[in-house]
Amino acid sequence: TIFQAVVFTFTTAKLSTAEFKESLDIKILPKDYMLSSFNFKLKSDNLISTEGAMFDFKKYNGFSKAIEPLLSKHDVKNLYIKFTKGHWDSQKWGKLPNNGWSSGGSGVEIWAMMEAKDKVEALGTWNVLMSELSGMFCSSVNFINSEKITFINDIQSYYDIDLLDQMPITNGNNELFFLRGSLANEAVCTENLSPFLRILPTNGKTGLSSLINGNRLFDSYWNSMSIDINTKCADDAECYYDTDIDINFVVNIPQSIARNK
Repeated sequence: TIFQAVVFTFTTAKLSTAEFKESLDIKILPKDYMLSSFNFKLKSDNLISTEGAMFDFKKYNGFSKAIEPLLSKHDVKNLYIKFTKGHWDSQKWGKLPNNGWSSGGSGVEIWAMMEAKDKVEALGTWNVLMSELSGMFCSSVNFINSEKITFINDIQSYYDIDLLDQMPITNGNNELFFLRGSLANEAVCTENLSPFLRILPTNGKTGLSSLINGNRLFDSYWNSMSIDINTKCADDAECYYDTDIDINFVVNIPQSIARNK
């Protein structure tokens, strides 16, 4: 049985194109387990100013003030961060939520598409980015160094060619680099959850995010938290950040009820 609840969608201002949507899917799994899937969608305002300058981003209207400077400063076009803990029983429960796109391997996994003149510059940017993400998400991702990353040479195997053609390049002499790194032994905990909730315009205080209990989440059999940020362009005059935040966890229903009692 699957229960779905889509709560609200709003446009933050009459002249704004920013959006925020949230949804909760609850799915009963075999053997008395339950999957709760929270999804939050954020769309930023136009990144191109009226003067035509790329990434001259002044209006936030619900989009995180911490994320945008991080992306624009390092010329990061797409960023995917995934925290996963526990065991997903695919024989009993089937495929992972969203076919696994919203969850990584055990620990923390980060993908980033960035603009740079060469691999040396891209690697240097990656190291600085990991240091800043380490502080933002209270994790050890600053240890994802050159020995723990992979350059994805065939970017087209991950992206539709039309999306790549629309990707904005601020410097014509640069090219796009797609990097991936992971820490399998990262201990995912409540300290990692708080930064995810702070990114939301509700700050985890109202709406569906207020239902997320850190103790219940990290006491589950399996849980994952992910944030996927993509730069999308409708035309030469309109680009925006499209963000998906997914929080999934599996609990045993009888044990949860007994614990509450």
